[in-house]
Amino acid sequence: MLYPGACSRSVATEGNNSSIRLLAFSELYHPVVGGSVRWISKIAEHWPGQAWVLGGCRPRGSLRPSDLDGPTPVRRIRLALDDWGLDSPQSLLQYANAVAQLVAETRRRRANVVLCGRGVPEGLIAYLAGRWTGAAYGCLVHGEETVSCGLSGQLRRMLRLAYSRADVLVCNSRASAELAAGAGGRTDRMIVSHPGVELSAFADVLAVDRGAGNDPPVLLTVGRLDERKNHAGVLRAMAELRRSGVDVRYQIVGDGYMKGPLEALVAELGLGDRVNWVHGGDDEIVRKAYCQADIFIMPAIHTGKDTEGFGIVFIEAALAGLPSIAGCVGGCKEAVLNERTGLVVDGSDRSALAGAIARLARDAKLRSRLGREGRRRASIELDWRALIPRLAGEMERMVPRAPRATSR
Repeated sequence: MLYPGACSRSVATEGNNSSIRLLAFSELYHPVVGGSVRWISKIAEHWPGQAWVLGGCRPRGSLRPSDLDGPTPVRRIRLALDDWGLDSPQSLLQYANAVAQLVAETRRRRANVVLCGRGVPEGLIAYLAGRWTGAAYGCLVHGEETVSCGLSGQLRRMLRLAYSRADVLVCNSRASAELAAGAGGRTDRMIVSHPGVELSAFADVLAVDRGAGNDPPVLLTVGRLDERKNHAGVLRAMAELRRSGVDVRYQIVGDGYMKGPLEALVAELGLGDRVNWVHGGDDEIVRKAYCQADIFIMPAIHTGKDTEGFGIVFIEAALAGLPSIAGCVGGCKEAVLNERTGLVVDGSDRSALAGAIARLARDAKLRSRLGREGRRRASIELDWRALIPRLAGEMERMVPRAPRATSR
């Protein structure tokens, strides 16, 4: 399938102000860490026209600004829902309150497009609010939410309503676009726009000269410790390689519910001297980890309840000149180009994963070649300053053709 925006390179609004007055609407916002928060905040920050953010309150209910909010005006509201479903009086009251607040902010800003962080709950709220404001709305599609909502009959129907009535669906990969189509999204309303990177924030990373690398080579994974990232698969592959004489070290940066099981697996496999943990990790720590590693690895797998929509960490690693090893699921194979910027393997195949690690660990020239091409692609094709004006141009052409919310 081809979608609008998938092959687009130039748009009329680049360098000009967009006529779209954009209100970015997301329950999750800074200081919450994650690719989804970063994506919507960067769209608002680099929007070539007027943009505002309506975000959920900070942890512990604070409505005060965050130091991470950036230059875009942000208003906080109490948006957290006890339950995404609509089958309790409490949930219905919370949805009604969210709709009222979105209507008020849309009118206050005179926004004509509301861009939602997800289809549920934000997209559904924007659909209902649009009945009063007439504003168009769109949803960011990450991939994982289409899978998780699909596990509940009610949430699946709610997502289908939000997607089918949306004026635009901005998908982080073609794989996510296909998931959205299966969840009720209209393909003629879809734009594929990969998340990008802020080059100015990675100046130190871009300056890194990889040289000969570490001995033994250092593998790196950055991200939440959850099952789909497949840290466990990397650990088991390392144990297999150690028995065959291939030595590597592994640095894991992140936190999550898999921390305990992964620490137990490290002990079981006898890899305690080869694994280094960095729990949490701010941007500076993450950038330092990229500079110190030789190979980025995240061989993502399907878990039945989650999927990897794209994987912005692959692009950040590429800026550091790191080749990547990615799983062949979701949008990973769009973030990492096989044999060009890294290797794409079946993360559930231990032998294939071990083979990919061994190949890069033994071949410094291959690491260098893949790393150079990855850096070139990330810095030229995936810079936020180029991506967002292109996205704005696609939306400019799409939204005027969409039916107004008041006519639905």
